[in-house]
Amino acid sequence: MVAALGRVVVLGPSETDPAAALIGRLLTDAGAEVAVTPSSEAAALSVEEEGVAVVVVTDGTLDLVAGLRSSASRKQRSVAVVVVLDTEHEADEALRSGADSVLIRPVEADRLVETVTRLV
Repeated sequence: MVAALGRVVVLGPSETDPAAALIGRLLTDAGAEVAVTPSSEAAALSVEEEGVAVVVVTDGTLDLVAGLRSSASRKQRSVAVVVVLDTEHEADEALRSGADSVLIRPVEADRLVETVTRLV
């Protein structure tokens, strides 16, 4: 089932962040090959070198989204980005930054998997 969801990078505030770990576990259980990282640079590198299909941002840091959308790399510009946020007010900023989808906490597992599946 890995082919269905492919490779996904979950960007969180730390490698041990519970929210990022939970999202990573849910996507792994759904068949994705998941890496969790606190590094925007590592996430961008994974897109470029490892063929990552989707980046899920859990910490509200939108610099990565804007950076990917303005990148010289076609792979980085075209990667799907899902941002998980606390409020709808933050969602507007995420969409303006170039996020493909925004989910507001609490996020149901099925909705997360459906969103990633739709974007792959």
